[in-house]
Amino acid sequence: MMEKNQLRTLAREALAALSPAQYKEMGLAMLDQLRSLPEYQQATRVFCFVGTTNEPDTIPILKAIVADGKALCVPKVIGKGTFQILEIPDFSSLMPGLYHIPEPLTGRTREPGEIDLAILPCLACARTGHRLGHGWGFYDRFMAQYTGASVALCPPAVLYDEIPLEEHDQPVARILTGEELFSPGL
Repeated sequence: MMEKNQLRTLAREALAALSPAQYKEMGLAMLDQLRSLPEYQQATRVFCFVGTTNEPDTIPILKAIVADGKALCVPKVIGKGTFQILEIPDFSSLMPGLYHIPEPLTGRTREPGEIDLAILPCLACARTGHRLGHGWGFYDRFMAQYTGASVALCPPAVLYDEIPLEEHDQPVARILTGEELFSPGL
């Protein structure tokens, strides 16, 4: 099996080959999948990343969370490899923050245990539920403290049978690709 950095390079190349229109379409398809999940339907507080370049468009998901009467929580980077969870009334107040990732200026701080469903990004995923991030550890740290339902949004181009794992890597319960739904952690 290849090393994480080799896989990251391959995944970045595969993601860079997708167009903005494909990311937008993918985000809408993932929203349809998400809304069909019992974990989403039952959740009152949903944590979701804010998609950036070469990630599924999460703006429709963020809008849907609010429209569906759920509390919206998003990450705000506070240091290397760490973020705080902020509950916000809607996504309109998001501004580019550290690493140029859109994030809220203010919001109500929440703890991982207060979240019903976490929607996470990935650079790549394995069908086993393990995700490969960019290597900063943001979401592995979060998942080490989180015990609720979890979903990774993974473009089909970067879904693999397996990925290299380390001791700190935390799996997700479900993977949405927009085309398929995997439930390895259920």
